[in-house]
Formats: sequence, C-alpha cells, structure tokens
Amino acid sequence: MRSKFRRIFHELKKRYYYGPMSRSSTVRRMVLQAENAVPLNGVSGVLYSVSDHDILVHPQDMTVGSLIRTTGSLHREIFDKGVDILVREGALKGRTFLDIGGNIGTHTIYAIRSGYFDRSIAIEPEPRNFALLKQNIALNGLNAIPINCAVGSSEGQARLSIHHFNHGGHSLVSEFRDGNQVTVPVRTVDAILREVGAAGVGLISMDIEGGEPAALQGMRSLHGVPVMIELTPEAPGFTEMFEVLRKHYKKAVDLRTGIANDLAGLATPDARTDMLFY
Repeated sequence: MRSKFRRIFHELKKRYYYGPMSRSSTVRRMVLQAENAVPLNGVSGVLYSVSDHDILVHPQDMTVGSLIRTTGSLHREIFDKGVDILVREGALKGRTFLDIGGNIGTHTIYAIRSGYFDRSIAIEPEPRNFALLKQNIALNGLNAIPINCAVGSSEGQARLSIHHFNHGGHSLVSEFRDGNQVTVPVRTVDAILREVGAAGVGLISMDIEGGEPAALQGMRSLHGVPVMIELTPEAPGFTEMFEVLRKHYKKAVDLRTGIANDLAGLATPDARTDMLFY
C-alpha cells in the first residue's frame, strides 16, 4: 500500500510540490502525508492521536484529513454544541447514535466519547472511507456497527460521484468534473434499523452532500428523533424536505451561529449550514 501511494503522488509531486503551486502548504502537506502513510491492518493512512482518541485518515484527503491535522477534529465543537443543547433541553432520550454519512468515523467517535451514547450505527457508502471507518472503530474500541451503503427513499443501487481531494464530499446528487463514479448499494434507514435494531436512537447525524431529502423519506420510523443535518439548499427536494421537518420538529438551532428558532415560523434556509432539529 505504501508503494502504491508513492506511485500515485509521484506525478503530483513533480507538478505541484516543485512546480507553480509549490508555495501551497496544503498541497505540500498532502504530498508529505501520502509519502508517510503506513498500513494498519491492511488499511493505509496517516495515524493521529488527538484529544481522547486515535484517528486514521486517508493521506489524499485535503479536507477531513487536513482539518484533523490542523485543529484536532472535524468540527467537533459544532457536534458538541448540538449534544449540549439536547441535554440542557431534556430532549436526548436514547443512547444509540445514528451516523448517516459516517465517513471515517469522526462523529461516531465524538458521540461515544461524549458519554451520552452507548453505541453507534455508522453508515458510509464509499469503499475507502468505509475501510477507515471500520479501522477507527476498532482502534478506539467502540461499540459501533459499520454499514457499507448509501441511504435513500428506496432500495436499489446508485452511482456515487467521488471527490478526489475532499473525501467528505462524495455525492449521489452532484457530479465532479475530474471525479470518478462507483456503484454503491442504496438502502432505506428504516430497513437497516429493522436488521440491526432501532431501539433507543437518541440522535441522528446526517451529512450526505445533498442526499438528505431522499434519506429522510426512507427513515419515517425516526421522524421526530433529534437530527443534526448539514443543509444543502441546492439539493433536489430540499424545500419539500424542510416542510417534512416542520411537521415533525418544533425547534431548530443553527449550530454555526447559535441562533435558535421555532421551526414553524422559520424561513427555509438559502445557504449551507449545520442545523439541529428537535
């Protein structure tokens, strides 16, 4: 695996590390991380020990990996703010965390390390992310069930567009100019939970790059359970999704600004943000 990443980045190093973008610390860091990636139980990545956990990240990931390297987390402060609000409001009722778009497991780690959750169900479709997700669950000794699929309004298959440098940006609804696509299974959350057990879900985190409206249609059994969503207003079906949220939730908090609103009177957002509904 180590030699594979060296080959992948040989041309990148010639073009960027010593070329016109050589002043970019992000590109230089990505090259160096790729060259120093080591396999851990067959999964190649860069291993960091941060705060209260270890995390293995993909050496090519310029977004998730770079944030963890520079700040120690992937927006953990936003996640913790949401949990704190639910605890303060007495709205956190279950001890199972549902991580839709689990990526490499950051939010599953944050949830269980918070002390408010006993287990996580982490759903991630992209193969490389999923391999790291499983490894990070094992590294940290977490009670978590990894599920390798995308989620939607019905069962089937779909083409997942791969974002080369942002491994949290893969999408079922967007295509990238220089990206590839992979076929992934699509399941409904309701079907998944019937298999693994749905009892006690206290919080849902959903960050699936515009796939949230379809996912919400396939998780009717959980409507009303507190949910953190990265809102993508340009996503197909976004307006309809927001109306569904109005029917099942009373309050909304913008976790980036801290502004809270009664959901009934809140205008449909027109910009991306992270929002808690409960």
